[in-house]
Amino acid sequence: MKTKKGRLTIILTGIAALAVAAAIFAFSSFNGAESGAQSGFFSNLFAETFVKGFDGLSATQKAETVAKISHFVRKAAHFTEFAALGAAVFVHVSLTDRAKKGALRVWRAALIAFPFSVLYAASDEVHQLFVAGRAGAFTDVLIDSAGALSGILLAVLAFRVFKKRK
Repeated sequence: MKTKKGRLTIILTGIAALAVAAAIFAFSSFNGAESGAQSGFFSNLFAETFVKGFDGLSATQKAETVAKISHFVRKAAHFTEFAALGAAVFVHVSLTDRAKKGALRVWRAALIAFPFSVLYAASDEVHQLFVAGRAGAFTDVLIDSAGALSGILLAVLAFRVFKKRK
């Protein structure tokens, strides 16, 4: 992009991708207790909002319900943060790759963003091996990768819709 606005857009999308990566790194730096507390907070919020009759449960029943929801919340967080990473990297790469036009540029950007996101997911799990109370899990790499792919595909869809509106 030769215009000032175009260069600014590339810089901002790059900053957005780096910010998402940094947020993922920061979340992975929480020790086991901090991570558990964060998940517990969101799991409790989810239960209060969506579980019918949650307020009427005993403290033990509430704790059991939150514990069941917590696994889902943790995995949904993995999926979501990597969907954001995949989409952000895709948008940045697609805007910087002006050598190709149209569909080829879009798919080429996707083929760069996806492996990048998968490698970042793997490195994130390795990072967690060195954090007290945390463990790296191959299944989390798969969930992260699925999230990245979903984010990339949503961004591709958005690009197509935006292109048709021009």
